[in-house]
Amino acid sequence: MIIDCHAHLGEDLAEDFQQDVDQLLRLMDDASVDTSVVFGFGGAPDWEEGNATVRAAGRAHADRLIPFLTANPGEVPKGERATYPSAVVRRMRDDGFRGIVLHPMMHNFLVGHPMVIELCTLCGRSGHPVVIHFLSQWVDETSAVPALVQACPETNFIVPSVYWNAGGTGLLTPYRNVFFDLSKGYARITVQPLLKAVGAERLLFASEAPMGSPALELKKLRHSQLSSEEQETILWRNASRLLGLAR
Repeated sequence: MIIDCHAHLGEDLAEDFQQDVDQLLRLMDDASVDTSVVFGFGGAPDWEEGNATVRAAGRAHADRLIPFLTANPGEVPKGERATYPSAVVRRMRDDGFRGIVLHPMMHNFLVGHPMVIELCTLCGRSGHPVVIHFLSQWVDETSAVPALVQACPETNFIVPSVYWNAGGTGLLTPYRNVFFDLSKGYARITVQPLLKAVGAERLLFASEAPMGSPALELKKLRHSQLSSEEQETILWRNASRLLGLAR
């Protein structure tokens, strides 16, 4: 069993990537990936169109794709901020999204804003994980994430490629509700320090396709000096628990 916790659908103008559902399924098949968590690109020309694409893909391939909703607090009108968090959670329930993705830098909002804290709190209560998708660059607001995590102890947060942010890993390892997406890492150079810091139980296999390759990411994991038990935990057990999948 292999669950890829990070794949994109749609178009990304920021980095000139695009991927449709058929392309993703081929990548999954090539790497023997059973299931992928999918969401739109942060740099999509229309992030709501991206949500529609993800929702349709999740419905058409419910046996293989798990859709996450891209939420954009940066575009919420002032008069709607009080009701926005509950509206997002209701939309996830009604439309079949299994979690949310936040792009703080791409969508220009602060992770410490009270509305964002309320949104993440409600996601925790409803069992929806929250992906905080940074750019993996110096402009990321990584230092503000611990306060958000502390304010939302019931919420499970997933952070992709945080090792690309100087000091980012050390900031987040103390919090047991933070899980590390291993996409675009450096095999054992990335995995072993995280393994020692948080254990296999907080690491998630991920590719960030199409930026990354599921087959290559799998090969990296296989060469990261892990036991068979640790590999199984990272490849699917942690994700299965986070996503509430029957197994």
